[in-house]
Amino acid sequence: MNVKINHVKADSELVFDVKKLDKIINNKTKIIYLSSPNSITGDIISVDEVSYFLKKYPKIKRVPLFNLEGFNYQCIWYKRSIIDYFSHKIFKRQTTIEIERIKRQIKCVSSYDAVWVHGLKSAAAVRKLHEGERIPLFVTWHGSSIHTDPFNDKNIFQWTRSILENANANFFVSEELLKIARERITKNFRASVTYNGVDTELYNAKYHKTNNSPVVSYIGNCLPVKNVNFLPELFNSIQSKVPDVSFIVAGGDGFYDLFQNFDGRISIFNNISRDDMPDLYAKIDLVVLPSLKEGLPMVCLEAVSSGCMFVSSNVGAISEVVGIENTVNLGPEFEDNFIKLCVKRLRDPRSFKMPDKFSLSKIVDRELSEIIRSIH
Repeated sequence: MNVKINHVKADSELVFDVKKLDKIINNKTKIIYLSSPNSITGDIISVDEVSYFLKKYPKIKRVPLFNLEGFNYQCIWYKRSIIDYFSHKIFKRQTTIEIERIKRQIKCVSSYDAVWVHGLKSAAAVRKLHEGERIPLFVTWHGSSIHTDPFNDKNIFQWTRSILENANANFFVSEELLKIARERITKNFRASVTYNGVDTELYNAKYHKTNNSPVVSYIGNCLPVKNVNFLPELFNSIQSKVPDVSFIVAGGDGFYDLFQNFDGRISIFNNISRDDMPDLYAKIDLVVLPSLKEGLPMVCLEAVSSGCMFVSSNVGAISEVVGIENTVNLGPEFEDNFIKLCVKRLRDPRSFKMPDKFSLSKIVDRELSEIIRSIH
């Protein structure tokens, strides 16, 4: 039997050209197809939102269909309506307008033996497209799609529960995420945990450099959920106890304003290429992530695999990677305890080892086995 799998990568950042699309496709996706038996073929569709009434996007030519390194990529863009935006933001009731728009553009998936989806809206669109046909549907669930979005919108909650219960298999990127889904959404679904993986050849401790003075870094977006307002206080406190320390911040816009009054050695990168990330990690001793919510962030896997120490809030599945002893519980004493743990690690450095369960090859084998078993 020749099995064709369609992989729908949804809710990603906007795709404007071939190079950018190549960077946002998860490494795991590539390896899945490279590692697949000859009886399986697959294509990738990237579904992205464009909301011109909310944000002005650069005028860059978009490539709707192309082949890259043996993979067929199809790019689909849909416009978010202003009605849907305010319905979700104000009334907490997502409409089906966007799902219908996605459905009209992904009719091509009907020719496949199975559809593998990342993202609630695409999963909902595939279900509506195949009502009555029951083409096998597999869904990978990431952090906010389980721990946040369903509880901010009543319709999204209902759609999430329905998809969980009707998918042939659900893949969760952490034990903690699966636990939340079971306890707070529904218990009636088939699931397994298949972690985000990391390319250990690219992110490898053998490239890590020894610094004369310690380097501490935050890598991520400048968002409230990341608890970024705590960073200036954190860095000042670390600097007062470890005077020769320097800092690196890499992420989106907003950090220059956040650190405008910071009196210390700091380098800020608003945008940094994925190609440059391994070199960046090689220069860092300690990565900090004081987030209020997380799933299983790639920065955690990449940093540890690169030989960095890692201190984080005890949220999501981070402790499954770095150990509970390198996380700090949220609460009234969180900031003091976080500072103390960072200083402790800098004064008494220790090596971190990536657990075997985050091996890409093992993750791929498990996911493919589940898909093939369900199809047959």
